[in-house]
Amino acid sequence: SISFLVTGWMLWIGTQPSSSLLAGLATLIVSCPCTFGLAVPLTTANAISSALRNGIIFSSADIFEKPPKYDTVAIDKTGTLTTAQMGIENIVGDNEVIEYAAAVERFSSHPIAKAIAQMDSSRTAVDFIVHPGKGAEATVDGHRVAVGSKSLFSQLNWKVDIKGELEPKNIKGAEEVISYVGWDGSIFGAIITSDQRRPEWAEFVNRLRHDKNVVLLSGAEHQSGYEDQVDELYLGVPPEAKAAVIRQYKSKGNVVMIGDGNNDAPAIAEADLGIAFGVPTSLAAEAADVVIPRGSLDQVFIAFELIEITRRRIRQNIGWAFLYNAIAIPLALSGLLNPLLAALAMASSSFLVVWNSSRKITNSKSDEWPAVESKNKIPAC
Repeated sequence: SISFLVTGWMLWIGTQPSSSLLAGLATLIVSCPCTFGLAVPLTTANAISSALRNGIIFSSADIFEKPPKYDTVAIDKTGTLTTAQMGIENIVGDNEVIEYAAAVERFSSHPIAKAIAQMDSSRTAVDFIVHPGKGAEATVDGHRVAVGSKSLFSQLNWKVDIKGELEPKNIKGAEEVISYVGWDGSIFGAIITSDQRRPEWAEFVNRLRHDKNVVLLSGAEHQSGYEDQVDELYLGVPPEAKAAVIRQYKSKGNVVMIGDGNNDAPAIAEADLGIAFGVPTSLAAEAADVVIPRGSLDQVFIAFELIEITRRRIRQNIGWAFLYNAIAIPLALSGLLNPLLAALAMASSSFLVVWNSSRKITNSKSDEWPAVESKNKIPAC
């Protein structure tokens, strides 16, 4: 070890044996790698603990190795900027439209499907197929029934003859979505559902736009009220296209993706930093680097702050560890540092790293959000 080499070298150049031993012992003490060993794990443990107290889950400590700055934030609309608590606004069609639609959507986890499925239906659906971002189809009482967007019926090569009450222009609310209902090759009705925007959504987007490009992704084919609030708006985007949009922006810089559903999982996984927000599905949560299962959009900024400050403190700790070793080891090698002072220096250095790592990271009030214990606690839709 280095202490034996120091002792031998000092004896060889004629230094007193006692002084040589003291120099070797001092070198052994100051060269203890405690500071380096504490620099990263204590800081990341404090950050993860602080995140949990604020209702935020970091999937792993690898998140602190992500890019320090992000150029684009892509956001899925439903469940992120809105509450995803859909309600039925209007129904175009007879009881068959209601019963067939409810029977099909009973098997889907999408917020719109859940709202439609709550309508009573004594019919049973079989051979269920989901078309992510478009809708679903199943066989009900011998009829092949489809429920979803116009693009779903085009994909199935069904007759798309939308007139009168079925026209999208009849949608009045900004968060209303029309789901067409058809069977045996034709559309016979529609169900209009509505969502509620989160009260803080506009302020959230404006804060992001101060230094980032904000892109809104929506599976809905018709949308209003967002055009002037974001930099880019993509409508009627299926899951695979969301991932393609993320790849497009990654070619220009670092990208954050925020979403909540199974159809967002590919895009969340593709992004440099993936965030599952709201009541994320299991797939979305597994794909994400950060999970915010409840609370406010403001928690996204708390997550950003936690990551940035933690990364800065890790650099501070490592920088101090290098500085300490650069000063203390030469002093010990030269015999100017006795073992007692070496021990005090080593303990002081370790204490400084522990103190810096354990300091409070954010100024947020953690009492505002219930603590989250584990990623396994996330409800799966």
